[in-house]
Amino acid sequence: MALMGILGRLRMQYRITISVAIALAVILGAFGYLAISAVSDSEGAAKRERLIWAKAMALHVDDVLHRVLVREELLAGMAAAAWSQGEDAIAEQLQSFSPDFMFGAELQLIDTSGSLVWSNLDSVDGVGISEPTVAAALATSQGQIGRLPR
Repeated sequence: MALMGILGRLRMQYRITISVAIALAVILGAFGYLAISAVSDSEGAAKRERLIWAKAMALHVDDVLHRVLVREELLAGMAAAAWSQGEDAIAEQLQSFSPDFMFGAELQLIDTSGSLVWSNLDSVDGVGISEPTVAAALATSQGQIGRLPR
C-alpha cells in the first residue's frame, strides 16, 4: 500500500520505469537462483561420479593386490616344499614361473633369521628382520607386500 501511494504521486514515465525495473529484478533473481542451483547440482553430480570412479579403482587395486597375495602364497608354498632339497631347488621352483605370473617381478625369499635365501633380482643387499615388511611377515606368518631397500 505504501508503495502504491508513492507510485501514485510520481509521473507515469517514472511509474513505468520503476515497475519494469522491479519486474526485471524479480526475473533476473529467479533466473540467477536457477543458474546457481543448476551449477550446484552439476557439482554434486560430478562429485558423485568421481566417488563412483574412486570406489571402482579401489576395488580394482584391491583385486589386483589380492591376486598378488594368492600368487605369493603359492610361491611360498612351493619354496617351502623345496626347502629340504636346498637353495638350488628353491630357485629352480621359483624361476619356473613366467615373469607375468610374478606381478611386480621383484621377489626375495628371506628365512626367519632375516638372511636372503633367494631373489629374482640380479644384485640385492641382504635385508634385516628389522625392515617393517619383513617384521610383519615374520610376526603374522603370512606373506607381505612392501618395498624393501636395494
